[in-house]
Amino acid sequence: AAFAAASLRATVASASGAPAGSAAGAATAAGATNAILEVRSLDLVAPVIAGAPPRPTLARGVTFELRDDWPLLVTGPNASGKSLLGCYLLGLLPLPRRAPGARIAFPRGGGVGAGGGARPPLATLMAAPQRAYLPRGTLGNQVCYPEEYAQEQPESARWAQEEKMLSALQAMGIEYLVSREAKGWSARRRWEAVLSGGEQQRMGLARIAYHRPRAALLDDCTSMVAAAAEEGLYWGLLKDFGVTPMTLTQRPFLGDLHHEELRLGLPAPLGWQLVRWSA
Repeated sequence: AAFAAASLRATVASASGAPAGSAAGAATAAGATNAILEVRSLDLVAPVIAGAPPRPTLARGVTFELRDDWPLLVTGPNASGKSLLGCYLLGLLPLPRRAPGARIAFPRGGGVGAGGGARPPLATLMAAPQRAYLPRGTLGNQVCYPEEYAQEQPESARWAQEEKMLSALQAMGIEYLVSREAKGWSARRRWEAVLSGGEQQRMGLARIAYHRPRAALLDDCTSMVAAAAEEGLYWGLLKDFGVTPMTLTQRPFLGDLHHEELRLGLPAPLGWQLVRWSA
């Protein structure tokens, strides 16, 4: 409801062309010094499978910036390119060869050029997918992954790490997991079988709160969390941990949190639109 109540202030770029008259006009604030990532002229094209016909281009020339404290919502129906965009940003896929001018950059370190495949620094961008990866190991390892919960480290260092992990769990409403296990942080379980779907998703967010990257790619990562709790989790990442959300979802929500919306899957020549919102 809050999202529907938000007023459209300006269409920064769209499939019919940027009002400023160029792809650069699609950037949220060209030359902004607080840019976390910059995407320029990116075509969303699914990878070609050997022996299969070429895949269609889902969107052409996608251009935008993600800035500190300026959350971005990415919406679109199934198969519109949301998760594909996430794979490009995380360096999991090479950039399409048919778009040689495409560029993904992280101004303060890391970047993906025409070849793609380079992953951004952990301190810059982390992801929380719909189903969090739960590695084998202790409860502590679930929170600090890909770090290790080192039980044999000096006592002062272990206490500091445990305090940091507990703060992350508290922010996501699952601090009770520590007391629920007889061995606390050292408990070893098949966590995918022990934690509920909602707890697993909260664990994925707690992991981001623990590491405090500049931005988080949140791909429908609260679909199994009660709707009444979702808003607090997202605001907690932004306000308490300084993490700027980039939210990928089919449903427009949290309009008070997100300042811009990248719409994919539009029936237009370029198939995307970048919209700035204001309350």
